[in-house]
Amino acid sequence: MLQSGHMGFTSVPGSTNFIHEYQKKFPNKPVIHGEVCFEGMAGGSWQDVQRLLFWSNVLQGTPGYSYGAEGIWQFNTEANPFGESPTGHTWGNVPWTEAMHYAGSGQLGRSAQWLRGLPWWTITPAPERASFHATAEGIYAPYTAKMGNEVLLYFTKVGIGFAKNKLKILGLEPGARYHYVFFDPITGREYPAAEFTADGAGVWNVSHAPVMQDWVVRISPA
Repeated sequence: MLQSGHMGFTSVPGSTNFIHEYQKKFPNKPVIHGEVCFEGMAGGSWQDVQRLLFWSNVLQGTPGYSYGAEGIWQFNTEANPFGESPTGHTWGNVPWTEAMHYAGSGQLGRSAQWLRGLPWWTITPAPERASFHATAEGIYAPYTAKMGNEVLLYFTKVGIGFAKNKLKILGLEPGARYHYVFFDPITGREYPAAEFTADGAGVWNVSHAPVMQDWVVRISPA
């Protein structure tokens, strides 16, 4: 169970490093974030941070993601906020009745619901399946994983990189046809499936997303 900070996007590199470090130390045990970037803490870590952490964690091989929210971990009430922690800091006074409605909670719930309809337990990291991939130093680039004989790809609006056909999926069967769907991790909407044919090298230039935001793409044999 990892804890890697509460400073929004700046905590994501540490999150990635922790995952890789402890997967190597404990290759036969599940590694999962038990506490990172509670939504609303220090006035930040909002839903965009939550989506990036959720999908980057899952596609890097964690068996899930533990969401948390400022106002709930200390169970603030409007009449009786928790106040100072032992360190002397008051992390926030938002009551739990308000914090329970933070947007990130619903968005991660919709992503989890979508994944539960798939063989999520077969997900394994597959950075080699994309022409470029996220690292601890480049957290906004795509994250890629295998799921059985399918490929899952997550990218942010910053890391799309395919305005000029830069982002490619590799390792496909040359000349084979595939389905792909865009899943919207904000609304939980899955766009209608479309098809493509891998080129002679087993490569597909990822199609343009419906709008500029972060997306999940599911690629499966037709």
